[in-house]
Amino acid sequence: ARPYPNPSNGSFTLDVPKNTRTVSITDAQGREQQHIPLQTARPCTFRIGAPGIYFITLISDTGRSVERVVVE
Repeated sequence: ARPYPNPSNGSFTLDVPKNTRTVSITDAQGREQQHIPLQTARPCTFRIGAPGIYFITLISDTGRSVERVVVE
């Protein structure tokens, strides 16, 4: 799942796969900004106020994947 738009103005959407259990967003220093437990797959919109590079970790039953988003 890739965030769009990327780069963004602070608001971006992620089409979350159906087996995803948790979405975690951390900043470039590793500080967790958001932690969202999920029950169902769906498009999710996130808002981050401060410009920078953020990492979105999707945790599922089968593992994890990490995507990067740039907030301008």
